[in-house]
Amino acid sequence: MAPADRPSEQRQPSSAAPSQPAERAALAAAPPKGKLPRGPHLQAGVFLQAGNAEELKAKLQAQGVPVYIESRVQVGPFADRKEAERMREKLKAMGVATVLIVQ
Repeated sequence: MAPADRPSEQRQPSSAAPSQPAERAALAAAPPKGKLPRGPHLQAGVFLQAGNAEELKAKLQAQGVPVYIESRVQVGPFADRKEAERMREKLKAMGVATVLIVQ
């Protein structure tokens, strides 16, 4: 059995403060489940592919930047604003709040 496989020798999280900026950023970057970090934020990107967001996150963390990823659900596109508004009303009736994005 390898040392890491032995229950008595498994590595425990350290209570010592992280010494590297990237370590501090990684710890500060992950908000508790269900809670958004408070304070001013900068949006660094919006991506269709989750992998691209993860890549940017890793790049920023490596530089000691506090960073996290939010998830979004987009509905559409629609042929015109009127169609979008009809869907917005349907979603409202389902209890889903929306924000209209015009591009």
